[in-house]
Parts: sequence; C-alpha cells; structure tokens
Amino acid sequence: MTCRKVVPLIDDFADGALDESLSEKIQKHFSACSKCECQLDETRRLKTLLGRLVNSEPGSQYFHVATELILTRVSAESQIQKRVH
Repeated sequence: MTCRKVVPLIDDFADGALDESLSEKIQKHFSACSKCECQLDETRRLKTLLGRLVNSEPGSQYFHVATELILTRVSAESQIQKRVH
C-alpha cells in the first residue's frame, strides 16, 4: 500500500475499525514507512489524551439560570427600544 492510501485510514486503523485483511496490509506499510508509523503513534497519543477529558454535563440549574439571564437581557433591551421610539 502507498502512503496516499494509508493516511486516510490511520484513524480507523487506530480504532480497530478495519477488517483484518486491510489491517494486515496497513501494518505491513507501517513496518516499511516510518513517516506513516509516526502519524499512527501521534493519532494514538491524541486519542489517549482526548479520552482523558472529562465530559461534564451542566448542573441542574444551568438552563434555568441561562434562561433567566437571556430573558432579563431581552427585557432590558425591549425597555431601551421603547424609550428610543
């Protein structure tokens, strides 16, 4: 396989999402191409780092507070518009 064919598949390869036959061909390419192998290593490191990020949900009051702030702002702007016209 060529770099041109391998590079777009690196992400899927790192995820183990490719069939065995294609994975073997790509693995052979990595053995012969340090540039693509380096890209695979970087992809794996990035996936590891991204996996460590905490995906937090907003607290129970978040949407209530945000809605109140928006409504207050809209009301204030509405009052200003009434004074101007």
